[in-house]
Amino acid sequence: MPPSCPIWLTFYQTRGAKSRFKAGRPRASGLSIQGYYATLGAMWKWIVVAALLIVCLGCGYGFVMLQDTLPGGVKRVAIPTFNNRTHEAGLENVFTQAIRNEFFKSKIVEVVAKEDAHAEIIGTINSVGIQSMAHSERDLSGRAKKILANQYSANVDVSVVLSRIPDKKILWERNLSDARQYITTEELLKNEVKQQEAFQKIALYLMEQAHDIMLEDF
Repeated sequence: MPPSCPIWLTFYQTRGAKSRFKAGRPRASGLSIQGYYATLGAMWKWIVVAALLIVCLGCGYGFVMLQDTLPGGVKRVAIPTFNNRTHEAGLENVFTQAIRNEFFKSKIVEVVAKEDAHAEIIGTINSVGIQSMAHSERDLSGRAKKILANQYSANVDVSVVLSRIPDKKILWERNLSDARQYITTEELLKNEVKQQEAFQKIALYLMEQAHDIMLEDF
């Protein structure tokens, strides 16, 4: 009797007593061609899902269980404006808004005023760096050619601390850093915009990391 799998090789005897293998369709009672292909399609879907899961596990991806409170059982937190120790004006507002948005989106803990909070998240932008990564030779209006940078890398180092308000005990802290590259042009205004976009990408990434790590199993 052939196996119940949708695809198989059935071994059978011919009239001339000659044996061979033949690919066959299911002949189970009541199974139509449409049912056969539906079963086949469902089987391939499970195969693809299993293959993707194996690939993800092999690449180091995993599932992280987030807590429903911050370290120390904190459920209400205040997030004052970050401290900015650099000369990049306004960067403290970008980072402050980025981490507030992460908590607004997750809704795991409540962001409140300091007088109503159990703890506060204190952020400090420690350093900012801009480094040239690539150069090109340009002819400046008939004058001698000059080597100019056409690609830069912006990097930011920031520290984030979760401090309990009554006794100022540090419940959690991390130092985080990231860098993003951007292409420059001969227009200074456009270059400034691209630099600010790089800082915004860094802020979004680092504050997402701070939020997630803070809420991981501790």
